[in-house]
Amino acid sequence: MKITKITILKFMGISEFKTARVGKINRIQGGNGVGKSSILKAITEAMKSSGKDPFLVEKGADRSQILIELDGDIQVERTITPTSNDVRVTMEGKEVDRPANFLKAILGPTAFNFDPTQFLLLKGRERTEMFLKSIWFTVPKPSLEKILYDLGWQTPDDAGIKLESYDYEQHGLTVLKKVQSDVYNRRHEVNLEVTRLTKAIEQDSRDIPETVNPEEFKGFDLQAELAQLGKETALINQHEADKRSLETKRQRATQIISEIDDLERRLAEKREELSRLRDEGKSLADKVKEFVAPDVAARQSRINRYNQSQKLLLKLEEIEKRKEALAEKKEEHQSLDDLYVSLTTTVPKRLLSQVKLPVNNLEIRDEEIFLDGVPADKLSDSEKVVFAVDIARKLAEAGKLRVICIDGYEKLDADKKKIFEETCKDDGFEYFITEVTSGPLKVTAEEETADKRDEKKKVSRLQTSPSGSAGKAPGPAVRSNEAGF
Repeated sequence: MKITKITILKFMGISEFKTARVGKINRIQGGNGVGKSSILKAITEAMKSSGKDPFLVEKGADRSQILIELDGDIQVERTITPTSNDVRVTMEGKEVDRPANFLKAILGPTAFNFDPTQFLLLKGRERTEMFLKSIWFTVPKPSLEKILYDLGWQTPDDAGIKLESYDYEQHGLTVLKKVQSDVYNRRHEVNLEVTRLTKAIEQDSRDIPETVNPEEFKGFDLQAELAQLGKETALINQHEADKRSLETKRQRATQIISEIDDLERRLAEKREELSRLRDEGKSLADKVKEFVAPDVAARQSRINRYNQSQKLLLKLEEIEKRKEALAEKKEEHQSLDDLYVSLTTTVPKRLLSQVKLPVNNLEIRDEEIFLDGVPADKLSDSEKVVFAVDIARKLAEAGKLRVICIDGYEKLDADKKKIFEETCKDDGFEYFITEVTSGPLKVTAEEETADKRDEKKKVSRLQTSPSGSAGKAPGPAVRSNEAGF
């Protein structure tokens, strides 16, 4: 299936573009900014929507329209507004139900994914990455589970991998990137926790004096010590009260002696009272004299040191708990680190080993593409071009549309261009190729004749006037209000 006609209106700066005829090789040429790449984008957008995008609509217009006619009397009409992207497909004049599914069946999963020119210009790892993004493969959930299980991860949830959260209809590399991202983020979180626990342990350790003896108060009965402290404090308080009482009695005795001198008539009574007071005073004096004060200060100091030691012991216990948590986190971090390395090395290799590659004898080893055991960078120019074109054709053959788009053809040297065009002869494909030249936008459709394949037999330059009608005198190509090609 091939394209027979293209019409573009108000799309990405192209006001109007129409082809009168489409050939085997369609060269889209002109200076920078005239709309060459926009034509390729219109072809791919018509067949394979990129979604809502207001920048696809020409500035100042309310909508863009793209009409692609295919052989088999099939028309694909794409209408794009700043808020919508709709497609209508007719076949033999009848509208097709579910046009998006219809186009998906025509295109296959890898249509427009591969540009041979870009493949030729890239090297090493970048070329491999481009190729892997171009081919289509999925990673079923059971396959991913088995790979992780083989790596020792029987419970992926512990590594932050929620297998049920991934969309396994997406490209296998997209799913793998999501797994890698989840593991990387979880590893980062664990690393932050390792750092936090390490700093906490260091800070707590600085608060513990070197003289602390955790065994000093082993078996210490705080309640009994507090009770004894209360009793001893009461004794001291009573002793102080006794001293105050003794002083009072002494003062009273002195007063009475003075009164005896003044009150002889009460002498007998007062002497008897004095004798009694002296007896009581003597007994109390003996009590005071014999009193031995307990060492309250030492006991209070001991209690204080016990309380302080308990705080330090609690901190020591907390340090031990944190050390255990730190060891667990370090182990988890190491496991996550090992898993991330596997996900970026072993897993991609395992996945690719299960993918059917589009070209026979093609291998990927250590992020390099090999053909028949030879690295792509070591192939001759001729072999590289044939290889690139063969990949593009094989990917396109996953669907029914035999169209290959190539951007930046001018970047290839003359020899590669010659080899490319020889390789493409009579292969049943159409090629739409952009090439930077001087001058306005122009499209040249070239056909190869059966009796003279190595010579360009017929060149048709398609141009329109600003109104878009074909066959009139050529006019300058612009991207806003006029179109010329």
